[in-house]
Amino acid sequence: MKCLSCRAAALLWTILFCSATNVALAENAWTSAGGETVLYVYPELLAERGLTLRVNGEPLSGDSLQKIAFQIDSRSTLAFTEAGGRFSAFVGGDVVHVEDLVIETSSGREATIEGFAFNITAGSSSANFRPTFSDKLSGDSLLEMSAAKAGFHLEKVSLQLEGADIRITPKLADLLGDASLAGSSIGDVRISMPVAWAGGDGPVAYEELIKYGDAAGAVEGDPRGGNGGTVCPQPVGPDVITGIISDIGNYGNAEVPTGSGQWYVGFSVGTTSCNIGDFMVLWDDDQPPPTNLHPVIAQNFYRLRTMPNGVTRFEQIGQSWLKHGFTVAAGDSCGCGCTGPGGPQLHPGCSDPYGAGLNGSQSGLGPRWQVNARTGEYPHPYQDGTHVPGDSNTWKRVMVRASDLGTANSLYYAEAQYVAPDDHQAGNASNNASYTRINVTPNGANNYNASNSGFQTVRERPAIRAWKAQVSSVVETDILWSPAAGEPYQNAREFMILAANVTALPGGKWNYEYALYNMHSHRGAWSFAIPVGNSAVLEDVGFTNVMYHSGDGEGGVTRSNTAWNWSHQNGLLTWSTQPYNQNPNSNALMWGAMYNFRFTCNIAPDSEQGESVVGLFRPGTPTSLTALTVVPKPSAVYIEPTANAPTIVVNACTETSFDVDILNGSDFYEPGSAKVHYSINNGEFNESSMAPVSGTLHRATLPAVECGSTIRYYLSARGQGGETVNLPETAPAATFAPQVGVEEVVAIVDENFNAGLPGDWSATGLWNITSQCSIAPGCNVSGTYAYFGQPSTCNYDTGAQAIGSLSRSVSIPNTRLATLRYCSNFEREAFAQSDWPRVRVNGTTVDTPAAGGLDSSPWVQRTVDLTAFAGQTVTLEWFFDSTDQWDNQFRGWQIDNVRLDVIQVSCLAASPAIHGDLDGNGQVDGRDLEEFVAAVIATSSMPQHVCTADFDSSGTVDLDDVPGMVNEVLNRP
Repeated sequence: MKCLSCRAAALLWTILFCSATNVALAENAWTSAGGETVLYVYPELLAERGLTLRVNGEPLSGDSLQKIAFQIDSRSTLAFTEAGGRFSAFVGGDVVHVEDLVIETSSGREATIEGFAFNITAGSSSANFRPTFSDKLSGDSLLEMSAAKAGFHLEKVSLQLEGADIRITPKLADLLGDASLAGSSIGDVRISMPVAWAGGDGPVAYEELIKYGDAAGAVEGDPRGGNGGTVCPQPVGPDVITGIISDIGNYGNAEVPTGSGQWYVGFSVGTTSCNIGDFMVLWDDDQPPPTNLHPVIAQNFYRLRTMPNGVTRFEQIGQSWLKHGFTVAAGDSCGCGCTGPGGPQLHPGCSDPYGAGLNGSQSGLGPRWQVNARTGEYPHPYQDGTHVPGDSNTWKRVMVRASDLGTANSLYYAEAQYVAPDDHQAGNASNNASYTRINVTPNGANNYNASNSGFQTVRERPAIRAWKAQVSSVVETDILWSPAAGEPYQNAREFMILAANVTALPGGKWNYEYALYNMHSHRGAWSFAIPVGNSAVLEDVGFTNVMYHSGDGEGGVTRSNTAWNWSHQNGLLTWSTQPYNQNPNSNALMWGAMYNFRFTCNIAPDSEQGESVVGLFRPGTPTSLTALTVVPKPSAVYIEPTANAPTIVVNACTETSFDVDILNGSDFYEPGSAKVHYSINNGEFNESSMAPVSGTLHRATLPAVECGSTIRYYLSARGQGGETVNLPETAPAATFAPQVGVEEVVAIVDENFNAGLPGDWSATGLWNITSQCSIAPGCNVSGTYAYFGQPSTCNYDTGAQAIGSLSRSVSIPNTRLATLRYCSNFEREAFAQSDWPRVRVNGTTVDTPAAGGLDSSPWVQRTVDLTAFAGQTVTLEWFFDSTDQWDNQFRGWQIDNVRLDVIQVSCLAASPAIHGDLDGNGQVDGRDLEEFVAAVIATSSMPQHVCTADFDSSGTVDLDDVPGMVNEVLNRP
């Protein structure tokens, strides 16, 4: 037996003696017999912290992953025990390396770790230990692993060890002269260590131990099944699941890119896998190849939010890259009865742990885009990511916007999913994801911690199922389909889940929420459509996607995060991004991700489900799929006015015609039933038939109406089954009500400040009216203007924070367009969000002249659409805040020529008609009486008659207009 240190030998024999009474366990002891440790380092990340590593005098550099091998010294004393080929516990001891490691700071301070040795405490398990690295001469602990895992590889008689986040201890930080370096990570390690038998019952042959992994069946008497609802074994072949979500790793925040004001928080999700099938799952990440026969682990965060109006919204808010499996540390965490040893496979019934520290190890994370989610196949080695300066905490990890965390009335969830080639190709991939509730708590500015303490893992169910678990009205639809004939691995299917919920809102409206989750479809999705009908009045149409990051996209370019566009045509509401043939890296819904679609409309949900349409992204057959889900109730027929329908204004004294499409819905249209119904000056509704034009197109005509009158109208059509459909749906309670007259642009604010500050304006802080500190003229600015700054110094440097508003109140009428224009020039400190000029309406920012980081601008005209504030009394505000008292020696902000235009309907611009002048000669005389009588007899609705002789505003000239005509004749000179 190899000679051990006295301490290690004593512990080793104590463990062996205590277990000698149970010969069936085949307890054995093993000790180090050489090998190497590989240090995984990103020099660029170290450089951000002002650190450089040197190995044997050679500095590490570059922006890619560096793998540095350290030879394990023969004097190493690390020892452990195993039983039945499964790791039991460390006996303790050191792993000493031949090479030295030198850590140097940018200030020139350095520390040398001679021998680069680490120690593992006796009694440590294979998945719950944290080695410390020490200098072999002083014995000081200078580095420590945040997480580590070990597995005994019986076939190769070696110990496989993986350690994540090797961090600087306070002792080393002190030696380097910078206490803030304590806790900084320098990299990760992997160890492949040949071991020698050191005593016990004698090694069991590897072939003997794995026989239960190659056959369908468990060891007799093993306590399979019954733990946490897990049913095992399943006679399906290899079947890996996420058995336990063990912990959540918290890594702090990052501003990406630096100075953008966009803050993100980094997390990881600890997992324990279980093989509930009856055949082993391959787990080989050792050298030499093949190295792509192991699972990868995806990690995701979700939020279930209850909105103030009662709507519940389930969104994915973060996703990670993929942890690549390393070696199995076999256990029995799912209570299935582990049937084999650890090493390069997960045997039936066995479990394997990865703590959050290992799953957050950046050197062990590969991109999702290289994985075929249907077959589980991927290339190895995988591509590395694109590191953006400053994002070391979030890079490749579960990356969540800080603004998505800590929101009111929200529940949060973590999810983990295993993808394994043999599992997927056997058709067992649809149960590989599990989820758990988590608590999210603030931890300083723009930072949060997460924990799953106290929450159980919901096994074999992806997190999208949590929505229905909390909200019973949610409707779920599984979308599972097989590959096209001729494709490999016909058992490997593609799987998405569609969840939907409808919430009734005040005013006869309904909110529709959809979440589409791609669990393991390689094809992905680029479009999603819901049948809403043509008469649906849509509001708040929305879309949300989880963010791709760190270069996760084809070719290592981050997939686009551009929101999907939407359109409402032919009765379908469709969201879409660029198809594959236009952009392989468009914002498609790829595997392990969930997108949200929403809208509010005036149509209640149908009692029966309708067909949504999912357009598949990658080329193949089929090109789209249908899925039943909750949809608005379809109409018997659909009434769809074309773009020229008068909903805002109609010209006075002129018949108005427009085209309308009448389409079949749940019934066939009854020809001749299409009508337009109109009411003038709130009178009774009259109706007229729409004239067929061609195909489904019809023409509706509204009568001529005198300027200043009111007209309301709605449309109707009937199905052959007798059901009449109105547009708007609730007509005649709701109608179209265009104004009658001529549109004109009216300025309701028009100010150039040449007479000083008007009385209806107010100014605070440094705002004043001046002609000082002028720059090159532009934008028709002359005379004085409003200025945020000090005319005496031409800057806003007061030695304190400079903040102030220039504002006025204004009532914006109901209008179809309100436009704010103003002239602006500025000079400011271009740093993050400080010293930013902005325009606000009722406190809401509507314009940021310095967007994009501009530090100055000449005189330019800014244009802002304020139509959303129509019908409101608002406060217009030009707001400037330096945020701090430093670097304020800049000119500041000047504005002039402020104008707020609205479109109003007026009769002033229309040619006034003379009442009674039917022949248009400018006077009322006998010829007009003759024409009036003819118009009455014909009940005329001709525009020239209506606008001069329709005295009762009925839309026609008839007997009721006789008194008015008599008065006009008698009152004329």
